[in-house]
Amino acid sequence: MKIWIWLILLLAVYAQPEKKPVAETLTMDVWEPYAPDWAVQEFKNIIKKKYKKNIEVVVKYVYSPNEFYDRVRADETDIISPSHNLIRDDRFNFIGKQLVIPIDKKIVRNIRGVEPRFLKNEAVLEKKVLMGVPFATGSYSLLYKKAHFKHPPDSWKVLWDPRYRGRYAISKDFYESNIYITALAMGLPKKTIADIDKLNTEVFKHQLMTLLRHANYWQGVPHDKDVTRSILTTAWGLSHSVHDDKNKEWAFAYPKEGITLWTDYLLVTKAVKRSAFAETLAMEWINYSLSPSFQRRLTVDQLKCYSAVPEAYVEGRRLDPKEKEFLFQNAVYWPVLSERNRNGLKFMYEQAEERVTSMDKKAEASPDVKELEQK
Repeated sequence: MKIWIWLILLLAVYAQPEKKPVAETLTMDVWEPYAPDWAVQEFKNIIKKKYKKNIEVVVKYVYSPNEFYDRVRADETDIISPSHNLIRDDRFNFIGKQLVIPIDKKIVRNIRGVEPRFLKNEAVLEKKVLMGVPFATGSYSLLYKKAHFKHPPDSWKVLWDPRYRGRYAISKDFYESNIYITALAMGLPKKTIADIDKLNTEVFKHQLMTLLRHANYWQGVPHDKDVTRSILTTAWGLSHSVHDDKNKEWAFAYPKEGITLWTDYLLVTKAVKRSAFAETLAMEWINYSLSPSFQRRLTVDQLKCYSAVPEAYVEGRRLDPKEKEFLFQNAVYWPVLSERNRNGLKFMYEQAEERVTSMDKKAEASPDVKELEQK
């Protein structure tokens, strides 16, 4: 009996499929969902066909800029996707600290199809050397549910309209964005939307507190489940950039005060210097991410963001000319914050959150207070 058991175990061992050796592992820390499963598998097939090697790809989705920095310093990631304003932020300074390497244009040939404006961004140029490529561009947009508006809202002030209390949603993650739209709604000059000296007033703090108190929130990106109670929402993309199956219910608003703009870039870290093939592999992913087919499927169709690759827009996926013009004519790029401005804005925002929490607790404890406030 024991002999049969041993024979069965031996057969089971030898019946296991032979594990193919892995030549290298590419590790990425990127915003969700910048490296979906279908793209990873397609990329692995491309590498196998081109280099005759099997590879692994490990994707870590991040939700805070600090995650990029910590992992890069520890040589634990090969590619990161920070927004343009984070690249030279004095907390990180990825280029100045030589934590990332130049883009190899001999491998990243798809760079020829990228709009020049994104390659001339000072955020990714170091002595005229390109250090990163654009992945997606978008604005902190205002969207509205078409069925509830006879006339599209044309101002950020709509979020302060008492009729829409509890019926709009904003980002939970990026406090700066909510400060910026408050400044725009108040009519402050675009160049001052991150200036703590201009914003540190009782009037501004009251407006910010009001925005936060009556908001619903989403994290990462606005999914349908996050905006079920809302008929207005902020979003990272263009029209219909609420995700999932009900995004066609939403439309892009054109606030007269303008919008704020961001571009996420892909950077290759110094960790790839561990081997020549690791560096090649990272550059191949950069090249793949700039292909029209990838940009069309992910950046345009899924993210609903603006692609820096014009060929990503084919018949049926044309970008609304009005949206494009508004995007670049009425937007201010997120500024690189000085330490003083960043600390001041964060402190002011946290104070506003604390005041909102305190007011809500008082309202819950005293129905009379809540009734009086509603009046």
